[in-house]
Amino acid sequence: MNISPRERLLLIALSAVVILFGGFKWLIEPGMKDVTQVQAKYDEARNNKNETIQKINLLNTIGAEITKKQEEAATESAPFFPQLSSDVVQLYFKKFFDLNGIKPTSFTISAPEVTQITPPAEILGGLTYPLGEAAAGIESDGAIKPTQKTETKETEKNPSKQQEVSVDSVEKVSVVIQFEGSHSQIVKFVNDIYNDKRRIRFTTIDISVTNEKTVASINTELYGVVKVS
Repeated sequence: MNISPRERLLLIALSAVVILFGGFKWLIEPGMKDVTQVQAKYDEARNNKNETIQKINLLNTIGAEITKKQEEAATESAPFFPQLSSDVVQLYFKKFFDLNGIKPTSFTISAPEVTQITPPAEILGGLTYPLGEAAAGIESDGAIKPTQKTETKETEKNPSKQQEVSVDSVEKVSVVIQFEGSHSQIVKFVNDIYNDKRRIRFTTIDISVTNEKTVASINTELYGVVKVS
């Protein structure tokens, strides 16, 4: 069978179309589907990566906030005793007794109780602490005369101001101390505790001189962190 040049050309063109179509259908098209699937997986992975980065940044922010709150809590709780057991209280005062050469004749500790305390009121641009007022009262008293009795009591000098501040629950124990000592020993004893920066209040300080002996009776309140049961 003789094929004319024109028919041969058409046959070649048809064969090329069949080959190209078959190659596209069996080779290129599946590859394009694979590329589409790979692109979709890539986009999904990229989105997951971005979400993960956002979550990591959020966790870092939360972690920084937690660290900041922990530091603030540590700073705020620093003046408070971590616990107010009898041994802890006795050891705390013992260092001041030893430092000032004082031997207490009476040392009484009350049972712990939960109470509320407000920050010191701001008075004339400064802070007033009952303990500081007590120390200042002793220092300004001068020489103590026989049978003289001085007393400094905790007062609320600015109740309206204190009502505005927040109130927190804390643990409290009352300690009553009696001892003999010189005027300078008593003043230094009070100042040493004040400079220790613990949350302590001197509610009363009674000093009397009888038979040439100076006797101090000091009532204090110690505050600690409330235990969560």
